[in-house]
Amino acid sequence: MMTDVCPKCGSTNIVFTETEELQHYGKENCGDCGRWIKWVPYPEDKRPKQTMLIEEGDDYRFNFGKHKDEMLSDVLRDDIRYLDWMVNTAEFPEDVTEIVEMVLEEMDMS
Repeated sequence: MMTDVCPKCGSTNIVFTETEELQHYGKENCGDCGRWIKWVPYPEDKRPKQTMLIEEGDDYRFNFGKHKDEMLSDVLRDDIRYLDWMVNTAEFPEDVTEIVEMVLEEMDMS
């Protein structure tokens, strides 16, 4: 196993810190000079489940793509073609397409 060495000061005192972001499990910095060394990927057993639609009350918030942080009801009103694309063309997890299909069906019934 290779030990990381700080390229700035040559120290082997490398400190791991977990991050709050979803892209990386953590980061390594030099414990002596503070220089960033590298991002650390998630181990398989700690990989977070990527939630694409986050339930908020009786609506859902997009957590990806061009409508990230927008509510599903707003996308339904402003860009229904995007939802149609999600269901009929793109490949999304089954739970996501089921929610979008349900919303589209409810709209057809009203």
